[in-house]
Amino acid sequence: MKPVVIIGLAVVCSVIGVLGLLTGIEMYEAYQYEKSLKFGLVVENSYQKFHNEVKNCIPNDYSCLQLLKTQFNNDVGKLSQNYGIDPNGARSQEVANLGKNLLQIEYDYLNELYKINRDMSYNYGYGTSTQSDLVNHWERQYERSIANMQIEMGRQKQNQIDENSLDYQFMKEFEELTKQKQEEDP
Repeated sequence: MKPVVIIGLAVVCSVIGVLGLLTGIEMYEAYQYEKSLKFGLVVENSYQKFHNEVKNCIPNDYSCLQLLKTQFNNDVGKLSQNYGIDPNGARSQEVANLGKNLLQIEYDYLNELYKINRDMSYNYGYGTSTQSDLVNHWERQYERSIANMQIEMGRQKQNQIDENSLDYQFMKEFEELTKQKQEEDP
């Protein structure tokens, strides 16, 4: 064979090899992105389960809250392992800490509502029917503020990461899902 043909074949094989490698990398990134989305949805479902359990810790049962936080942390660790994420890594710990902080906020909020209900009933003789409009308004405002805080935290996180990264894409999807959920639950 002539050297030109050999060099031509080598170039063609190199180009095909590089294209194959790039395709493989792109497929791996798509897989990681999909895995991150699934992990986020499963963690959100887990958080909702614990969020609903917080009301069982009222009034002022801090040991119950600590137990819920520990269980949530353990769930995030197990889910991280199931999705191939390091349970002791920064991302997994960030998700666990965010969930625990939101559980703490919900606990504090429900305790304050309990105190308001108790004080209004004791001091003014009002039952829950008289104060329900005020309490319902506060509850709606609280839920809106939590949703806005989650969206704002997502925006801050987006500003810190590269728009082409999987983290950015995950946060965009999470924000869209949060907005959809807000629209479903007025």
